[in-house]
Amino acid sequence: MDLPTQLEQARQAILQALTASALGDIPLRGPRGGVRWSARYFVRRVAWHTLDHLWEIEDRLLPDE
Repeated sequence: MDLPTQLEQARQAILQALTASALGDIPLRGPRGGVRWSARYFVRRVAWHTLDHLWEIEDRLLPDE
């Protein structure tokens, strides 16, 4: 499977999960009793994780001053 297809599948899975969460279709606790992340927290964590990777790439590309 090519990368664009994988990214689209991941995007669709995330959108479906966020929609289900917003509609209350996902239980608040997981199968082992742990509290699930809220949709808002999930989006915040994904954004932070993406920025963290971008900073790592930037650090590798820019020479030390």
